Amino acid sequence: MIMGDCGAFSYHKLDVPPYSPREILEFYEDGQFTHGCSVDHIIFQFDRDLKGMEAYRDPKDPDAGAKTKRRWDITLDNADAFLKESNQMTTPFAPMGVIQGWSPGSMAKAAHQMVAMGYDYLALGGMAISAADTIQCAIEEIRTQIPDYVKLHLLGFGKIDQIPNFLDYGIASIDTTSPMLRAFKD
Repeated sequence: MIMGDCGAFSYHKLDVPPYSPREILEFYEDGQFTHGCSVDHIIFQFDRDLKGMEAYRDPKDPDAGAKTKRRWDITLDNADAFLKESNQMTTPFAPMGVIQGWSPGSMAKAAHQMVAMGYDYLALGGMAISAADTIQCAIEEIRTQIPDYVKLHLLGFGKIDQIPNFLDYGIASIDTTSPMLRAFKD
């Protein structure tokens, strides 16, 4: 498995991702990736206590809810285009829909919609800096909305010592730069 990711963290300050689904697919095909993440728009705000699609609120930013919903919509629209265009690839390729959300419910709804689009491999995004129990809370809600056959990937999962706590959630893969960063810093 050689997985590609569009690097949403690198453009998180932009209003829209700088790459189209087609451009990322061309990059994945040129690089001979076997798996690749759809073009997402990272959502850093996460409140595990929000229910369903209840809007994210920030007293310092009255538009916070609309901004997070817009990023969520962009991510889903890109996932749909990405999956459809991935069928044009000439090499074997497994498209991965990236889940973004501001709550367990919004992530679960995104996952459900991606499975309805045709995805059978999803990647949980935007949670790299979250505590392990917060990630578990999101995964538990996601798993209630998707079939067991759907594989899950954890993007930027640096909690290597926590892996045993995630075995029951059907996690198929993870990626992390933590060991490499530790090696450089040691």
